Amino acid sequence: MLAPAPPPKLTGSDGSGMFTFADSTFSTAGNFNTTGLTPGIYTVTAVFVEAGCFFPASVNIEITELPDASFTLMPDPVCVDGLVGADAGAEMVGWNYVWSVNDAAATVTETSPTTRNISWPTAGTKEVSLMVRDVNGCEAQSTESVGVVAPLQAPVISCGNSSFTSVEFNWATETGVDSFMVTVNGGVSFFQDSTSFIQAGLIDGQFVRIIRTAPASQRCRLPSMWQPVISTLLHQDFSSRAVLPLALPETLTSN
Repeated sequence: MLAPAPPPKLTGSDGSGMFTFADSTFSTAGNFNTTGLTPGIYTVTAVFVEAGCFFPASVNIEITELPDASFTLMPDPVCVDGLVGADAGAEMVGWNYVWSVNDAAATVTETSPTTRNISWPTAGTKEVSLMVRDVNGCEAQSTESVGVVAPLQAPVISCGNSSFTSVEFNWATETGVDSFMVTVNGGVSFFQDSTSFIQAGLIDGQFVRIIRTAPASQRCRLPSMWQPVISTLLHQDFSSRAVLPLALPETLTSN
């Protein structure tokens, strides 16, 4: 930024003298150029010459650090209507903090000048901005984003191909879910990335119960956590009748 020098103030002169600024790497003809300068004190000098006499003068110009407008948003990602904390750290005396959120539907609660609690009713990438002005009038601004995601839906399991000795279970894919935990008849759970499972080796009158849980490592919860959405399906196969199972809410049976 180029800051022009104000006109000099002279007293006691008869008007015949000449006022001259001394040029430097940051000042030319009295114009102070802040480009590329680091914080510190810089001196601009000048001299007034009249009737063979020299009258030097100088002025100090201080460049200060820009205020720090950085802040954090946690947790990220967060579920719809989940609470996100915006934190800009310790409050600086005399500083002004102005927060803005790019979604009018967001709920924003002020907990202190440097912190906010925010929630969003819809999914998407949301932005939060902070403008800071320090005691010298210097301003800085920063913007951060957070991912807001819809919670996982309760999975619906249905029967596919069925025979006297086997049954196939199917379920739909869901965005953000790339692995499923399956439990059959209360046995040891296992993981798979496909959306179907075949239980073979059935005998007359045997019941098969399957529970499918979708990990939420990419949806609403932190990694290694689980979204509590579980569906079960019960299948009973009687070898006396070749009838495919009928779909009932959360339970499939055939007689």
